[in-house]
Amino acid sequence: MTSKKSLLLLLPLFLAAVLLVTSTASGQSGTSSALAGTVVDSTGASLVGAKITATDIQTSAVRTGATDSVGHYLLSQVNPGTYQVSVASSGFGVAVSEATAVGVGRTVTLNFTLSVGSASQMTAFIPVEGMSCGSCAATVKRTLKAISGVTEAEVSLEQRGVKVRYLESKVAPEQMAAAINQAGYKAGTPRPER
Repeated sequence: MTSKKSLLLLLPLFLAAVLLVTSTASGQSGTSSALAGTVVDSTGASLVGAKITATDIQTSAVRTGATDSVGHYLLSQVNPGTYQVSVASSGFGVAVSEATAVGVGRTVTLNFTLSVGSASQMTAFIPVEGMSCGSCAATVKRTLKAISGVTEAEVSLEQRGVKVRYLESKVAPEQMAAAINQAGYKAGTPRPER
């Protein structure tokens, strides 16, 4: 009888230990990788509220953020991978980084200098695979029109792609391609058009 009482007393301690180990292990499944940097204008002045968009090149996953009151940004807890980072700010052009590898537990610093630009409208054609019906075309168009800076999206099933008019100071073609990929289609490399 004494051994049963001992087991009943030890059971709650055992369960508590199991829960502690499980919660600690699941808490370690995240990543401490990050993208960070500073955004300034051509005079070196900090740009507050610049839009930061990091796109994982392999998965097309997108992380967004903005610069703080001194022009710094931090995208923490990013998954390891290869990222392309674009920066846009009202009244300035868009800057896009080269493909940059982010390793496990690493913080990669990417600083940007934006030059003054107008809100000029650009046009790009983005090839789209897997778009075969009117419903698909409507989804691609709706996805693009939801992006700040996209002014028009003309989807063509014949040409298997979409012609997009956008404000280059607000959005980069790579961001639009990433959004198409997230919608379940395969976007090709955007081509500028005149």
